Amino acid sequence: MPTDLERDKIYNVEIKQKYKDTGVAESYDSQRYRDTQGELNTLLLRQCLGAALYGLDGNSVVLDAPCGTGRFTDLLADRGFNALGGDISREMMITARGKFDGRAEKPSFMQFDLERMPFKNKSISAVMNIRFMVHVPEEVRVNILKEFKRVVRNRAVVCYYHTYYLTYVLRTIRSFIGLGKKRNPGGRVGFGQLASEAAQAGMKIRKISPLMLGVSGNWIVEMEP
Repeated sequence: MPTDLERDKIYNVEIKQKYKDTGVAESYDSQRYRDTQGELNTLLLRQCLGAALYGLDGNSVVLDAPCGTGRFTDLLADRGFNALGGDISREMMITARGKFDGRAEKPSFMQFDLERMPFKNKSISAVMNIRFMVHVPEEVRVNILKEFKRVVRNRAVVCYYHTYYLTYVLRTIRSFIGLGKKRNPGGRVGFGQLASEAAQAGMKIRKISPLMLGVSGNWIVEMEP
């Protein structure tokens, strides 16, 4: 468990403040996801997310939080949901809104902190949380899941990073025999850790879908409140 000082540095400074920079927001997609690997990863994630959202009514209120630059928010709008994007960074959401210029179906966007969401109990049909949990310590992950349990009626679709894939294993072996830097799992979780955090928040794990089994470090985890 991080100390209060470490938690403040990791989350409140490095994560919350970094993305409140206009330059970071405007260059985010091009720097991270415009190469072949990034495009493939985005395609696979969209397919996996679409499957995880299957069965929701077309008029469901579905929240993408944090939505960032809206990289996946359009998936909700395209499926006819009442799409809502939420983020602590106004700058990231300005970039996200720009992606919907000229479109008939436009999500609503709200600025808020995931640990203190401005929604009434059970007022959201579903929430998706993509590529965020790896950046924050366990305490924050559990707090976020508790908020999901409070506001969500149907399901939460959460992306986690895990350690069960080839590249991570090889790097760990290399560091163990002295051929590389010591690997710090950071916000990556195993099955036991994931189950523990869900239980602490009162969430039930319904399904775990690996993005690319053995190759990618991403899980798409479907949870019920």
